[in-house]
Formats: sequence, C-alpha cells, structure tokens
Amino acid sequence: MAGPAFGNPPRRADIIGFLIFSHGWTWGWWLVAALLANRSGGTIWQMPAAAAFYLGGAGVMLGGIVMTGRLAGRAGLAGLARRTLDPRPVALRWWLLILAWYPVLTLAAAMLVAPFEASTSLDLSLAAARLLDPAGLLLFLGFIMLIGPLPEEIGWRGFLLDRLLPHHGVLAASMVVALAWWSWHLPLGLMPGYFDAFSRRPDLLVQLADLIPTAIIYTWIYVST
Repeated sequence: MAGPAFGNPPRRADIIGFLIFSHGWTWGWWLVAALLANRSGGTIWQMPAAAAFYLGGAGVMLGGIVMTGRLAGRAGLAGLARRTLDPRPVALRWWLLILAWYPVLTLAAAMLVAPFEASTSLDLSLAAARLLDPAGLLLFLGFIMLIGPLPEEIGWRGFLLDRLLPHHGVLAASMVVALAWWSWHLPLGLMPGYFDAFSRRPDLLVQLADLIPTAIIYTWIYVST
C-alpha cells in the first residue's frame, strides 16, 4: 500500500525527521507557555501564555506540511490539502459511522457500567444542555477541532501513517502512530491550568491504552476511505 501523496519509497529518516520536528516544535513552545503562565500566576489559557501554547500545538500540522513539501513537492502538498479538505471521496456510510461512533460507544460504555454503580465521566445533563444550545454546541465543537483533530490529523494520518503503511502494515503502523500521538501529549500534564477546561485529568497509562485502539480504528477508517 503506497501513500497517495508520495511517489518515493518511505525511509526511516523521513519518520524520524517528522517526529523531531513535530515534538521539538511543540515541546519548545509549550515550555515557553508554561514559563509565561507560571510567571504571571495564571494558566496557559490566558495571554500571553495562550499564544505560545496554541503556536506549539501546530507542531504536528507543520511537521506534516514541511515533510510532505520536502519529499513530494507541490504535488504532494496539493494532494495533502485535497485529502484534508475535500469530503467527497468519503462515502455516506462512512460519514454515518464517523459521526455516530463516539456517542454510541460512550452511551454503550455508560450502560455497561451503570448496573455496577461504577464511576463514569459521562454527563448526560451536560450533553442535553449542549444539544439545546446550538450556538454553544458549535462553539464547543469548533474549540475541540482547533485544539486537536484539525491540526493534528494533517501530521498523524496525513503524513506519518502514509509513510508507515507501505512497510509495516495496518496494526504495526497504528501502534507507532499511537505511541507518537501519546508521547507528543506528555507535556500537557505540566501545563498550568490546562485540564481546567476539561472534566478530568487522564492517567498517562490509561491515555495510552485509549489511544492504541483509537489509532487502529482511525487507520481502518482512513484506509477504507
């Protein structure tokens, strides 16, 4: 299987170069954000720390764009832009799966743990409130997209997965992406106030255990579409 944006065979140096760029850029700017937040006594959601934090979050996206341009030129960049922005190649059945997967899986998990009175982070009242406030829901979805999927997927699936699949297959490629994905996020635990915007602070090993099957599912969807 060959990545659609590249004509040349994948090399280990391509992968290492991408990871050095993505992680180095992000960790460097996040260090600046943490220092600024600590100096002001605030959080990384407040300026000027927020500017450095968001700039650092672009590391994966920039790594994917820079490495694609270096290896595949303008044609590769055009292909990356098309695969990122054009929804038409994705069949309707895959759109339905993509949109329904997370809410259905979350509700199923909540139903499984409910008889045992186990703790769950699912808040149905919050979900209902967001559904009754379309403007607020769009702002929330936009916020989530901007700090995660939109910039990150250009690098993780748009570049890294494409370079791994030809030599390593679906499962091994997914594992490498999951480890890169997980390690890239490690400094967030040191960001003052970062988890104030979310309902919980995830355990690192739990986060890795979550990202591995997620990466496999994403690879399945990516290859299938």
